[in-house]
Amino acid sequence: MITEQIEALKLPIGAKPGQVVLLVDLSEVPRPSQVLELVTSLGFNPQLRYCEFRTGLHVVALLKEEQLDPTKPISDEYLAEEWETLVNQINPDAVHLWRGQPRNLAQTEDIAA
Repeated sequence: MITEQIEALKLPIGAKPGQVVLLVDLSEVPRPSQVLELVTSLGFNPQLRYCEFRTGLHVVALLKEEQLDPTKPISDEYLAEEWETLVNQINPDAVHLWRGQPRNLAQTEDIAA
C-alpha cells in the first residue's frame, strides 16, 4: 500500500500528446518553502510530487496539469505568461513548461499498418 502511494506521487518527465504540465523543481532553488509561498501567492495550488531525472530524484511543485485535445497542436502562447512570471521570480532552470504536441499522424498510420 505504501508503494502504491509513493508511485502515485511520481510525475513522469515530459508530456503526452495534448498534455500541458507547469512545474517548479524545488531541488533547484535555495529556499523551497519561499518558492511555495510565492507560487501560492500567485494563485497556484502546488502539489508536491517527485521526478526521476538523470541527475537523480527531484522534488517538484506541480502547478498545472491539463489534458487538451491530443490531435491538435498546443499554442506556444498557452501558459507562456504564467511561465514567464515564474521564470522572472524563480531560478529559470527550476521552472518547466512541458507541452505534449501530437504525434505525426503519418507515422501512427505506418505503425498501425
